[in-house]
Amino acid sequence: MTKRYNLKCDVCGCVSLLKFQVGSHGVTPIRFQCGECEILIEGTISVDHKTLSIKAQFNNASCVQGEMPTFCLEGSRELLVSKSFEVTKYEDTLQPPPFFKNLWAMSDSEGALDIANFNSFSSKYHEMGEIINNEWSYFKRVNELLFNKKYHYLKKELVEILPEGVPTPRDELEYIKIVGRLTSGFYLPIRSEKKFNENTENMKLAFLEIKKRNESELKRLVLSFVGRNLERYNKRILLIMDNFNKSFEHFIPVFGMDFHKSSGFLNDSIGLSSTSVEDIKQLYVDIFELILEMYTIPVGLNNIAHRGSYDHMLNIKNHNTLNQFNRDCTKANRIAYLNNSELFSFIKSDYLDSKFRNAVAHGTYEEEVSSQFISFKSKTNGDYLLDICREIFDSFSTLLDFYDLIIFMRQLNYHYTGKI
Repeated sequence: MTKRYNLKCDVCGCVSLLKFQVGSHGVTPIRFQCGECEILIEGTISVDHKTLSIKAQFNNASCVQGEMPTFCLEGSRELLVSKSFEVTKYEDTLQPPPFFKNLWAMSDSEGALDIANFNSFSSKYHEMGEIINNEWSYFKRVNELLFNKKYHYLKKELVEILPEGVPTPRDELEYIKIVGRLTSGFYLPIRSEKKFNENTENMKLAFLEIKKRNESELKRLVLSFVGRNLERYNKRILLIMDNFNKSFEHFIPVFGMDFHKSSGFLNDSIGLSSTSVEDIKQLYVDIFELILEMYTIPVGLNNIAHRGSYDHMLNIKNHNTLNQFNRDCTKANRIAYLNNSELFSFIKSDYLDSKFRNAVAHGTYEEEVSSQFISFKSKTNGDYLLDICREIFDSFSTLLDFYDLIIFMRQLNYHYTGKI
């Protein structure tokens, strides 16, 4: 169902037609610029699915009827939408609504509509939302109990969720294995199952290979983290997971891109209607900082596998030892160390952009609401909001791969020291 709102700007009187795709969410924020005076118009559309009623409230604009719009735009919480465009004739307002545009994008360009593919997208983001709302507090709880080494209480919590026949943990190693496995599986509705399985298998095989080649160096590397650093990484990942869960609704439309079969849908006229750079910028920075800080682990593992010592670096940025890499290598320069085909280089992010991170950190970014272009320092240096959201979503997936790596490393730390 599409709800149409003719919104008359309170400043200049220009009328914009908002075509809102009613979805499953109760409250959807809407923000756009008046095409004439460029004042920011914000509001919310509330849907009560029990009473089948819809209420809308807007600042700087009023709903009117019977006036020809000068501009037209779309709104949706779950779907990609058309940004504001100028109306030259009434027929311009009769474009298919967001539902059909996204459905076509998720179907073969020359084939029948793939309703099943669209429904798969819908069911997966609904499932993820339900899991976040109903189960995340439990996952946070068991992780906090593990961090605090409250195993008596942790055991009681795990008994409630472990499948019948699965034995309860007997020592610290089994606790971290089980909690790690549960937490890693939390995001399965929105993770690529194929990529998840491939990365899990690659990680197992890579560790087996490196133990076979040079276990003494592997032990040296693990012990160099002294256990506490690994736990600190673990805690910081959990904090980012918590913040991602609070922001999950902002990433539903870009998650839908995983289901696209037709490439013709995406262009500069397509964007987001319920998200601003302010909603997601800190999450970008937090993911950027932590992933590149944790690069030291796969870089050290690659050093062992290919150069015989965890401290023997690739000759890229004149950092001769891993300690120099950790101390002197900037976050932006670290990216180059995993841009190769070495054993552990499958654990990397191809989506981290130091320009946006620096622009956020130094307050040198600017958002053009109408085009959704985020400029960094100059008007030509930047990226679209849709692309930034997608980069965050993909980088978060990489963070989950690093979580699995940290769990592997913590298990090795226990193996070598008897402590987690």
